[in-house]
Amino acid sequence: MEVFRTEQYHEEKFPYYFIRRDTYFKDTLSRNGKGALVKSGIGMTWSGFRPSDDACIYGYLVPSNMFAVVVLGYLEGIAEEILKDTDMKNKAEKLKNEIYEGIESYGITRTREFGNAYAYERDGYG
Repeated sequence: MEVFRTEQYHEEKFPYYFIRRDTYFKDTLSRNGKGALVKSGIGMTWSGFRPSDDACIYGYLVPSNMFAVVVLGYLEGIAEEILKDTDMKNKAEKLKNEIYEGIESYGITRTREFGNAYAYERDGYG
């Protein structure tokens, strides 16, 4: 959860750089290894790479954020029912809700053919 929290504010708090020299531009992160510019504090978490191992063009990978919402929901249940850790349960629930709201506020795009649809990646700037 700490990494997710940090990456909700990637522009301000990121500790991560990745540069692969002498390679195709999709195999490394832009901006000297910092990755795609994103608007911080929108709820979603930043990703450097897609599951295909190509660098993200826009830093908020919507499917990964959707997956995080599901996993945080599982963590809520584990924290409450198995670990009996109310603090962890509350933190997981709060983070899950923030990411979900970010997806619903910034992860949807309008298409001519299909109407509203979830985007693959977003930057938070529109």
